Amino acid sequence: MAVAACGGISTDYIDGRETWSWYPLPTDVGELAAMDHGLIFEAEVLGSEAPRRVTARAAGVAVQYAYTPVAVEVVGLPAPERAPGLQVGKQLYLRVLGGSADGKSGEPVEGGLPASVFQPGLQVLVMAQPLVDVGDGLLAATPNAVLIIEEGRARNAVGGAEVVDLQVLRDLVAEAPVSQPLGVPGPTTTSTTVRGG
Repeated sequence: MAVAACGGISTDYIDGRETWSWYPLPTDVGELAAMDHGLIFEAEVLGSEAPRRVTARAAGVAVQYAYTPVAVEVVGLPAPERAPGLQVGKQLYLRVLGGSADGKSGEPVEGGLPASVFQPGLQVLVMAQPLVDVGDGLLAATPNAVLIIEEGRARNAVGGAEVVDLQVLRDLVAEAPVSQPLGVPGPTTTSTTVRGG
């Protein structure tokens, strides 16, 4: 099964437009589950806040981007050891890349999800980077992959065509040996184009 997945972020300028790129992660759910994301958990979306534009440092380089803070509540931990510091009932923010802030707007083109997908009540399984503050005062986790949970099944959040039994996915997360840390840049794929100023 393939899932919506993306890794680190960089900024390029193509034809005068700001473009954000991610290095791709595996799209096979078994391979993805075996990676060291930092946090893997099930959550219910509570709502979102206005998008923010930040300048963060990635591998020593300043990167500007916009993101939408999405509030979620943890509703399940398929493997508690893969979600350090989290417990059922904890509320936290996801840093969903894209949105409109400071006169510029962007939306995912490949690999990422627009914030509009994250409506209150939506159930998701999130594979995310650890909770960090990127310099704007908000502690949040940036998702690497998101699957939408419906009726005991999880579906690819982009396109929605690929579906896997939720218990099978939970078992993969719990049993997969953690084989490869994230954070090793590879080839990039254009994921977001920013419009405006």
